Amino acid sequence: MRNEKLALAIIVLAILGGVLSIRTPSSVSSARGASTRGPSSLPRQPALPGTRGKAVTPAAMAKAPPATAAVPTAAANSQVPAGPGPLQRPFEMKRELEEYRLYSKKVFMTEEEKRQKRGLLQDAGLIRQLGALFKSSASSYEDLVEQQNTAVDFLLEALKGESRAVAAEVLRGVIQDPATENTRLSLASRENLAGAKAEILYRWSAQEPAKSREIAQWLPGPVSQRIWRNVLAQQESNRAESAIAK
Repeated sequence: MRNEKLALAIIVLAILGGVLSIRTPSSVSSARGASTRGPSSLPRQPALPGTRGKAVTPAAMAKAPPATAAVPTAAANSQVPAGPGPLQRPFEMKRELEEYRLYSKKVFMTEEEKRQKRGLLQDAGLIRQLGALFKSSASSYEDLVEQQNTAVDFLLEALKGESRAVAAEVLRGVIQDPATENTRLSLASRENLAGAKAEILYRWSAQEPAKSREIAQWLPGPVSQRIWRNVLAQQESNRAESAIAK
């Protein structure tokens, strides 16, 4: 059977201002960082967080499902205010996020380290602060992509503990954020936000399949709908491949 984490290596296609943007949620050890370009015969493909550093091939692109009917959403207005400008400072809770990342990398932790990590995951204030990393105003945060990766891991793990309600609130806020639909934002900002949303959609619905119907109602517009359809199609493809491999 395929390693469950490898199933996170999906391709999500989202049309942002007429430009084809590709993002693959992080798998076992993929790092979001260096940008890549696809073959010269294809449209420019700015790599969204999750696949930076990985080559994009025509074969991989062929896996993207065709467009289908729109999923009902709570709102579909793409003309939303641009919001505040970039914040010229690093994320306030960077130290705590880095502590969590280091604890999560350890195969074996001491009892004290387990206690420290558990304390971070139960910190409702910290969890709420993580939502700031997924706002358009965070585009100039230092090491934003890496922090977003760690924040997604943190929030999904927090869903399994005492702070589930707070973590779910933050994740839902990212999904409902209409910034990805706003053509007045810069393309780079929309790509980043769409990439983070795609990873959360994929991983949360994979972790809690029963949540999928509710998640579908939170999508704020057509861009988010297309991301969600591709997430569902890739999950189905992964299940079919796993069944064949058994």
